[in-house]
Amino acid sequence: MRMPFMDTELAARTAELPDGAFSDGRAVKVVLRRAMERDLPAGIAARRKHGFRVPFHEWIRGPLRERVADRLLAQNAHSRAFLPRAGVERLWAEHGARRRNHEKILWVLLALELYLAQLAQGLPRPA
Repeated sequence: MRMPFMDTELAARTAELPDGAFSDGRAVKVVLRRAMERDLPAGIAARRKHGFRVPFHEWIRGPLRERVADRLLAQNAHSRAFLPRAGVERLWAEHGARRRNHEKILWVLLALELYLAQLAQGLPRPA
């Protein structure tokens, strides 16, 4: 879910690179930094790595609330076979009421539900 550069041709080409192309002992993703330094504003390619935060916790309290609830709390949710319904409902209610931030577990539960739905439809499993 967090693989922005997973073009199959790019993955095949990078698999051929030596290990030193990815780290020089001080920085990671060296080959990517060098490839992008001409196209990025000054200093961006050289800065330290930091995470990219997706505001999932707010999305599921706002614009995606109903869609996610329809998946996680549905009577026919595929994850019901594995998860205690009361626990999922408690996590959802606490998160929605802003009593606790359960974004990480809710993200994982949503990913599981979508994966199980794919399997149930007989679609190929993600690589």
